[in-house]
Amino acid sequence: MLAFLLILFTSVEKVSPFCLEAINSTEHFVIIESCSMITQRACEYNCEKSPRPQNSAVHCTLLGEPIKSEVCIVPMLIYRKVGKDRKDRTNMTGQYGADPCVRETITVGFDANPICPFKQGTDYVVRVVLEDGSRRTMDNDVNNRISYSRTTRMWQYKYSTYSGNLLVSFVAGMCAIADGSNCPCSPLGPVDTGSRVANPVLINKLGACEKPEWSIWMLWDKNSGAVYKRPTKCAESRLACQAGEWFLYEGDRQYGILTLKASCV
Repeated sequence: MLAFLLILFTSVEKVSPFCLEAINSTEHFVIIESCSMITQRACEYNCEKSPRPQNSAVHCTLLGEPIKSEVCIVPMLIYRKVGKDRKDRTNMTGQYGADPCVRETITVGFDANPICPFKQGTDYVVRVVLEDGSRRTMDNDVNNRISYSRTTRMWQYKYSTYSGNLLVSFVAGMCAIADGSNCPCSPLGPVDTGSRVANPVLINKLGACEKPEWSIWMLWDKNSGAVYKRPTKCAESRLACQAGEWFLYEGDRQYGILTLKASCV
C-alpha cells in the first residue's frame, strides 16, 4: 500500500522532509487516521505510528489508496514516502517551523563561539527541534559548540568541560529571544543542600536571594545531577524564565545558565 502524508500548517514550511517527496495532487485518498503535532517534524515522525494529540501547530493526516472515481478540484500539497535513505542535512532552519515560545530568531552559529551573539540588553537562548519533532531550549554558554554528525545526519549541541558534559542531537535550530509569556516555566524546585537550610530563590529580580551574602546552589543539565555551587553572590544574580526553562544570569556575564533547580544558601 502506498503511504501518503497530508500536512496542514498554521505556517507552511517550504522544505521537503527527508524520505518524503512533496507533490501537488488532485487525487482523493482514503483517510487512515489523523493527528495533531507541535512541529512538521513531529508529524513525519509520529503520524504513521499512533496519533497523539498535543498543543497543535500542525495537523497531519495519513492517507491510504487513492479513490479512483473521485478527483479534488483544488490541488493539495502532500508528502509521499519515497524511501529510507537520508541525505546529509544542509539547512539548519529548514524544519524549525513556527515557534510560539519565542519572539525573535536568528541563525545559529555553526562551530562558533558563542553559538548566539552577545549583544547588550539581549539574552539569546538556543532553541532546537529534536529528531522526534519536540522542541528543547538550551543555553548560550560560551563553552557550547554546534557541530554536525555524518553518522546520525543531525546537528549536535555539545558542552564538554571539567564541570560537566551534555550532547543533544537535533534536526533544526535557531538562536531565540524569548520569555515565559507563551511558554511558562514550571515552579523552580529546591536542590539538596544537605544539613544547610535551602532558602527559596527570588524570580525576575536582581538579587535572587533574600540576603545578598548568600550564594546560589543549582542543578543544571550538564553535570549528571550533581549540585553545582555557584561562587557568585546572590546580589549579582537574576533568575528568568525563557521558552519554558529557567536561566540564571550572574554579574556582567552575557549569557544565562539553564537551571533545573536552585536554592539560596
